[in-house]
Amino acid sequence: TLLFGIRHAESSERVAMTKTLLTIFTLVFILMFSSPSYAEWTKVNEDVKRNTYNVDYERIKKVDENVYSWDLTDL
Repeated sequence: TLLFGIRHAESSERVAMTKTLLTIFTLVFILMFSSPSYAEWTKVNEDVKRNTYNVDYERIKKVDENVYSWDLTDL
């Protein structure tokens, strides 16, 4: 259809264009924000359901009275 001399995409063309743009955006997002993990995880616990809990001891830090750490849980 024409509106003010500009051809607008039909509904099926819009859907295809939207899917393409969403796919491109998703790929760019994944590539920009993914990075390898170089942590040395140490297993600290395993519960009765065989869930494992790990800590990266190299990244534990204390600030005033607070202790911060990274943990990884495999459920």
